[in-house]
Amino acid sequence: MATVKYEDFHIIFTESTGDSYRLKAQSVTGSATGDFQLPFAWEELPRKVSSEKEARAGSEDSLGSSLFNALFSGEVGALYHKTVGHIESQDDLGMRLLLQSDLRDDAFRKLATLPWELMRDASRRQDLSLSSRSQITRFIEVQRPRKMPQLVVPLKILVAYSNPRGTIEIDSDVVARERELLTSTLSKSGDVKVDVLDNASLASIRGALDGAPYDVLHYLGHGSFRKGAGKGFLNLEKGGGDHGLDQVDAVTLGNLLESYTSVKLVVLNACKSAEVAAREDQDAFMGIAPSLVMAGVPAVIAMQYIISAEAAATFSEGFYEHLVRSGSLEGATARGRMRIAESFRDDIEWATPVLFSTLPDSQLLAMERSSAQSSSPEPPASEKKDDAGAEKKDNGGLQQNVQGNKNIIIGQGDLNAGNISFD
Repeated sequence: MATVKYEDFHIIFTESTGDSYRLKAQSVTGSATGDFQLPFAWEELPRKVSSEKEARAGSEDSLGSSLFNALFSGEVGALYHKTVGHIESQDDLGMRLLLQSDLRDDAFRKLATLPWELMRDASRRQDLSLSSRSQITRFIEVQRPRKMPQLVVPLKILVAYSNPRGTIEIDSDVVARERELLTSTLSKSGDVKVDVLDNASLASIRGALDGAPYDVLHYLGHGSFRKGAGKGFLNLEKGGGDHGLDQVDAVTLGNLLESYTSVKLVVLNACKSAEVAAREDQDAFMGIAPSLVMAGVPAVIAMQYIISAEAAATFSEGFYEHLVRSGSLEGATARGRMRIAESFRDDIEWATPVLFSTLPDSQLLAMERSSAQSSSPEPPASEKKDDAGAEKKDNGGLQQNVQGNKNIIIGQGDLNAGNISFD
């Protein structure tokens, strides 16, 4: 597949009256204004999501097609189809559909909780998220955007893995599959350098980030969202040899990453890590992904519902393989979603990954290699050799390009489309 250059179709929600929103749209082919009316009662959203699989199989209008028709109506719909025609007239063009609303304004809170990634153009039988020619990105405007030169290969990835005592054990077979991808397949190409942090705690992640300028932080483990409190958490370990549970909230994680400006992408293979508080008396930025973006991370990929270990591993495979080939963040996200859809044809888990971005364009990774980045970092202090020369590792310490990597996550349960949890 040829590398796709993405043109922006930027939608900004500007005003709100109840469940009706005024919006403006801008693309390479022009501009338009219009309205978005929530196509169902707000209280029906959990049922709509849970029944989406059955709705697509039957005659009932699906949630995805309802959202698409409500968003792309009138002048905005005409502009959309004009832009699609322009994109499809050239083999190497795609559309980056940017959805932007002010999460600091309670009036727009409901928009952030909608599963836009399910949008489907029923007239063309096309799911927007399952095409390399159109991808959905949730754009968040920040007051102090981080300087963003394109990254260069080799891409430096810190994989932080945690499975604290007392939480659901992550499937060892799926872990082995993910390990092979990052530590062997991708690393052998020379385009990726992977360090693995087992038994990750807040302190050990900070220590690893202090030791090297990583481009990507990839978290593998459990996540959760407490609706009553409106807060998201990652399930890290306590550290210091204690493998007990430390539920680290979104604000603490944001405070951690604010200091590490080399990190340009965070991938959270953890359930509900993209969830946003729905109630107006709660802070939208207490969700994990929005909190990290507001802390200065330019791009975050996270999961809006519960996701199975197998689907998460499949997404990672497609995502990283395409990212190191094309450099395109949207293109890599598309490939990860398509890989899920191809592998789990009866489910809609492909709509679970969400891309949040502040980037001006799709190109995250420049394809020329940096001589400075090609040099291997010094081995971490936790790696020592015994008298026979065999490598010994501190449990919970950093492992550099190690073949014992546990690279996969699940959440506290399964996401099978049609049984999506809102608990």
